[in-house]
Amino acid sequence: MTDMNYPIIWRKSIDQFDNPSLSASTLVDGLLSFRPMEFENETVPGLSAFLHVFDESLQSLKMFEIRDVSSFIMFVLANKNLLRGTRELLEKKNSKIFPGIEDLVKFIRCRIKILENIKHIPKDKSIGKFNGKSTGKLMMVSTQGNPNIKCLVCKASHDIKVCSKFLSMQLSAETVQDDN
Repeated sequence: MTDMNYPIIWRKSIDQFDNPSLSASTLVDGLLSFRPMEFENETVPGLSAFLHVFDESLQSLKMFEIRDVSSFIMFVLANKNLLRGTRELLEKKNSKIFPGIEDLVKFIRCRIKILENIKHIPKDKSIGKFNGKSTGKLMMVSTQGNPNIKCLVCKASHDIKVCSKFLSMQLSAETVQDDN
């Protein structure tokens, strides 16, 4: 390593290892995993260990300048109780460095709606079956469309969303209306 490439190496290290949210979560986890003092009487070593863990964690959390520390701590507590897959989805969707409990609650409400909507979509039990017996293969669906459905544009027996005439239409300035 030379003086010239030091800034490059430093930047790469920061990019790879700098994760303030993980660091702050680890501090909260350390506080939660601290074992209660098991002595009948106060001792200097026991109180020193207590002070070391809680004071250091408090000072470290202050260094992160978390806007709402209590909300972040509630987030860490609640997040630990979610399934791994749900936590991964939350990580992908979350853009905040230090999310709060409100962010988690909003995400969970959204996930509930999604799961409720998915639950109500009927599964087509006929896919992969011929005369009621499984073929082990998917059947091809005709692109001709349902003869009972008539296109609103060309009156052919297909849905409007596959109509080539409809899809090739251009919007004019008069067609587009401003709702404001």
